Amino acid sequence: MTRRLIGLTIVFVLGAAWFAVSPLIGLSRLANAVAARNTSALDQRVDFARLGRSLAPQIVWAYLNKTGRAKMLGRNASALIAGGSASIADAILGDLLNPEAMLQLLDSGGWDTADLRVQNALAPFPKGDLKSLWEAFQSAEYGLGNFYVSLPASAVPAEQYRIRLQVLQWNWKLVAIDLPQHVRDQLADELIKRVGS
Repeated sequence: MTRRLIGLTIVFVLGAAWFAVSPLIGLSRLANAVAARNTSALDQRVDFARLGRSLAPQIVWAYLNKTGRAKMLGRNASALIAGGSASIADAILGDLLNPEAMLQLLDSGGWDTADLRVQNALAPFPKGDLKSLWEAFQSAEYGLGNFYVSLPASAVPAEQYRIRLQVLQWNWKLVAIDLPQHVRDQLADELIKRVGS
């Protein structure tokens, strides 16, 4: 009985250690891909379909606010429309959801392409630097199969990107980013240029 209890305790401790450490390793691998500017490695660490589903409502909600439609529709209706209208955001998501564009966002905080220019002074991994896993751990939130961290850790909350990693096929992948409001606003301005107000 004592051996069985010791064995269960060891399994529990190892499981808890894996739960605490493995998302940090996934985050570190993502930061290393950014630091190396390795789009192939980044592509393996990002689920672009899920990432698009996280960005679309943010962009559409900012668009509705900028065009004044959010007030006309009311908060509840606007939230439903923002959540279900990824097709409006499609005009801009194509420029955002690829390894090269994601590398720009994670490394410099914005996008600078022929079709899209969004600037931000801060990036989640400035120049690929995570600073320290300890800082990330201190601001981390754990969920069942999910890991949330706000980066850069030294920035005020309004300037941070909230990164969500999720276990997919036994690997931690980037599945969502909550953008700072001023980045959302710039994307909404770009969307207005493309689809009108």
